[in-house]
Amino acid sequence: MERFDELLSEYLDGVLDTAGRDELASLIDADSARRETFVSMVREHRLLATELGDPAADAFARRVMAEVDKGRTQFVRKVMADLKGPGSGKGRPSPPQPRRIFRPRGDQGPGWVLWASIAAGLLVVVAFLFAISGGEEPSSPDKKTAKDRPKPSKPEAVSDHKPELVRESEPRPLPKPEVPVPLKPETREAPAPVAVRPEPKAPPESLTPPLPPKADAPPPDKAPVTVAEIAKLESVEGEVTLGEAAAMPGSLTPGFILETKDEKSSAVLRYSDGTRVDLAGLSKAKDEPARPGRGLSISGTVTADVAKQPADRPMLFITAHAEARVLGTKLRIETAGESTRLDVIEGRVRLTRFRDKAAVEVAAGHYAIAAPSGSMVSRLARASTGLAALYTFREGKGGIVHDSSRVGAPLDLKIENEAAVKWSPRGLLIGAPVLISSVAPGTKIVQACKASNEVTVEAWIRPGTLTQSGKDSRILGLSADFQNQDFLLGQEELSGPVRSYFMRLRTTATDLVGKPALTTPINSAALKLAHLVYARSAAGVATFYMDGVDVARTTGGGALTAWNEAYRLSVGNELSGDRPWLGEVHLVAVYARALSPEEVKQNFKAGTDQ
Repeated sequence: MERFDELLSEYLDGVLDTAGRDELASLIDADSARRETFVSMVREHRLLATELGDPAADAFARRVMAEVDKGRTQFVRKVMADLKGPGSGKGRPSPPQPRRIFRPRGDQGPGWVLWASIAAGLLVVVAFLFAISGGEEPSSPDKKTAKDRPKPSKPEAVSDHKPELVRESEPRPLPKPEVPVPLKPETREAPAPVAVRPEPKAPPESLTPPLPPKADAPPPDKAPVTVAEIAKLESVEGEVTLGEAAAMPGSLTPGFILETKDEKSSAVLRYSDGTRVDLAGLSKAKDEPARPGRGLSISGTVTADVAKQPADRPMLFITAHAEARVLGTKLRIETAGESTRLDVIEGRVRLTRFRDKAAVEVAAGHYAIAAPSGSMVSRLARASTGLAALYTFREGKGGIVHDSSRVGAPLDLKIENEAAVKWSPRGLLIGAPVLISSVAPGTKIVQACKASNEVTVEAWIRPGTLTQSGKDSRILGLSADFQNQDFLLGQEELSGPVRSYFMRLRTTATDLVGKPALTTPINSAALKLAHLVYARSAAGVATFYMDGVDVARTTGGGALTAWNEAYRLSVGNELSGDRPWLGEVHLVAVYARALSPEEVKQNFKAGTDQ
C-alpha cells in the first residue's frame, strides 16, 4: 500500500496523529492530483458516514450537496484546514467500521452504489458544514480510544437556531504546516450533533424561454371629432348648394356656405333659438364663426325673423357694403349692384356703411340704403308681408320689367314694343298702345290668393289723358282676354262714373269678368300721380283707397277659388290688345292678403322712392 493511501485511510478513520497529518499535508501540497483525490475521498467518506449514522438525514444531505457543488473552493479549504489543524478529521462522530483503503476506481460497480455514495456524500457535507460553523473541534484521540469509543446515540432534539454560514469571496493560500509540540491526546465527549437548517435557495431559473417583449399597443384611434350644429336647413327648393354639394335638409355646422343658384330657388334655415333666415333667388349666406354672436355674410335677398339676442352678442348680417346689427327683429336685406337695402319689419336694426363708417338706426316699418354715396337715412318702408308680386319700374332701359318681390319664381313682364314706351327716372311712360305682360301664367299669385281668400292690388300711376281712346282701359289685370278675368284695375268703366277708377274681382258669386265693379267717385281721376289700392278680406269686405283714403267700400259673397291659374298678368292693356291705357306707371304690387288701413297709409307715405 502506498504511503499516501495509508495516511489517507488513517485520516478518514480518525486515528491519524499530528505527525501523520503533517506528512499527509506535505504529500498533498506536492501533487495536485493527490489533492483532488484527497478532497473527493473526504467528501464521499463523510456523506457515507452520515447516511450510516442517521438514515433520516438522507434528504437533508441531498439538499446540502447542491450547496457543496456551488462552493467547491470553500469546501476544499475547509478540508485542508481540518487536515492541517487540530481536528484530525474527527469533526463528526461516525459508527465503528473496519478499516478501508479508498482508491480511485475506474469501474464503479452497479448503479445503486454510485447513487448511495452521492447520498452519503451529501450527508457528510451537512455534518461538515455544521462542524465548521459552530463550536470547538475536539482533540484527536489515539487509535485505541477511537476503537473503544461507544456508539453515539441519535440526537434528541433539533434546535431552531439557524447558524450563519460565512463564505469568503476569494480562497486564501494554505499556510505551511507548523509542527506542533506532540501532546497527549485527551478523550473528550463529542458534542451532540445539531441539525443545520440551510438557507433557502433561490428558485431555479425557469427554462421556459422568456416571453417576447409586449409590443407597444397602437395608439388609440382618435375619437371622431364632433362638430357642433349651429342651425338646421329646414327646406330647399330648386337648385341650392351647401358648400360644393347639393343642399339637403339637415344640420348646418360652423362656416357653412348656403347658396340659391337661380331665380326659382329658395332655402330656409333656422337657429336653435327660433331665428329664421330665408334666401330667395340668386342669394348666398356664409356663416362667420369668428364674429361675436351669430354672423352671416350675405348677398342677394335675405329675409330674417331674428329672436331676441344678448346685447353683447347681436346677430350680424354682413354685405359687401354694410353691416346690420340685430338684437331681435324681423327684417329683409337685399343687395343689388353697389348698394344694400335693409327693411325692418319689427324691432330696430343699426346699419353701418363700411366705406366711411356712417351708420343709421332703422326702426320698424322703415328702411335704409347703404349706397356708395349719399346720406344714410332711415325712410318709411312699404308693407311687405304677404307680397306676391312687385314691379318698381326702375330698370331704366330694356324690354323687361322685373318682378322684385323675391317671392317664388319671378313673374317678369315683357314689353312687346319698346318704341311705344319711354323709361324715366321714376318709372315707365306708355305713350302708345302696347302690350306689357308676363310670359308665364300668374300661377304663384293665383295659388297664394286662393289659399288666403284675400287679395290687395296696388298701383302708383299718372294718367296720360282723362279721355282714354276707349272705355274700360286696363291699368292692371290678371286675365285671358276681355271676357275672362280674375281681377281688373282700370280707368273709366264703360257704364260707370266719368273720370273715375274701377276694380272688378271675380269670385264664386260673380260673373266671369268680376262684375259688378267697385268704383271711385266721379271726377276722382286727374292728370296727376295717384296711389290706388283695392283690398278684399276673407270676410268679403272690399275697400277702395285713393292716396291712403278710403273712398269706396262694399261687401260681397263668394270665394276666390274660381280663379284660373293659367291667366297671365298684364299692364297697360288687355291680353287681346284692344283695351289700351296711356300714362306713366311708377309701381305695381299684388298681395295675397288684405292690407289694413294703416298699412295702406304706410305705403302711401312711403311713396314710390323705394
